[in-house]
Amino acid sequence: MSAQRRPAIPEPIKRAVRQKCRFACVNPECRCPIWDYEHIVEYAVVQEHKEENLVLLCPTCNQARKGPHFTRKRIIKWLKEVSKQTEPERLFLDYPSIEFGSNLVHTSCMQSAYVFQIGRSYLHVEHVDEESRINAEFWNENGDLSLKIENSRYSFNTDVWDIDYNRGDIVKGTPGVLTFRNAPREISLQVEFGTNQRRIAIYGQFVLENGCRLSVEKNGIYTAGKLLARNCTVQGATLGFWVTDGTPLYSAIGPVYAIHNVMNVEDCSIVNVNIGFIWDITFLKDPKKHCTLGGLKRLVIKGAPFDLKE
Repeated sequence: MSAQRRPAIPEPIKRAVRQKCRFACVNPECRCPIWDYEHIVEYAVVQEHKEENLVLLCPTCNQARKGPHFTRKRIIKWLKEVSKQTEPERLFLDYPSIEFGSNLVHTSCMQSAYVFQIGRSYLHVEHVDEESRINAEFWNENGDLSLKIENSRYSFNTDVWDIDYNRGDIVKGTPGVLTFRNAPREISLQVEFGTNQRRIAIYGQFVLENGCRLSVEKNGIYTAGKLLARNCTVQGATLGFWVTDGTPLYSAIGPVYAIHNVMNVEDCSIVNVNIGFIWDITFLKDPKKHCTLGGLKRLVIKGAPFDLKE
């Protein structure tokens, strides 16, 4: 049977596999929350999908199967160890807080949250049927889809040079880190998963157009070396951060956003708005050409229409 004719794994089987693996890579030394369905005995041999022959493996562990120490016997042993857990290890416990360049986005209160939309790249978190799920797409500067995560299951194209996951250490309090490189030593995206499974941090370079980039770093969000936002909190928003092409931003009931085309925003809180931050691509290309308010600090921005409070 050719690869093109391989049937899809039935949904009931996939759900059973996720449950038995506790919603993470089956390797107890890894437990990466981004994974794919893999056959213990290769599909080319068995020619069928059965729950007992399927496990969840992250990209790093799946790649390691090509080595001599990653045997079927070892995978089965890992599966038995995971099955002894009394509580499911879901992608996140309850609802995560997501750091986007030192800015915090809360996804609490039973919300599904689009953390950011930058061009075609996005990150969306939701909670369905007792599972917390991450959905994301990231596009490279050639306009190609380089990474897609759908309900926590990853896929990536051949243009991604490398992907690896280093598990965090609960005792030391260090996070697990999922790293994507488009070339040797060139990190395009990093996703950190806190050891308490309730925090994600996103860092990377997001390509917009004509060389314009949004740089999401550990101490803030930047464009061309200029600070856009640092240490701000967005809560109760449908979309945390949005880079748009200039689409109209007003509705019949008033503004749908909190902050538009602003630089040097620090330590502000944004609560219960449709969109927290909006930047137009034309603004990011050359902020000096646009009349804008800058240097906002320690403000509370509420509602839509909203109030500003010192």
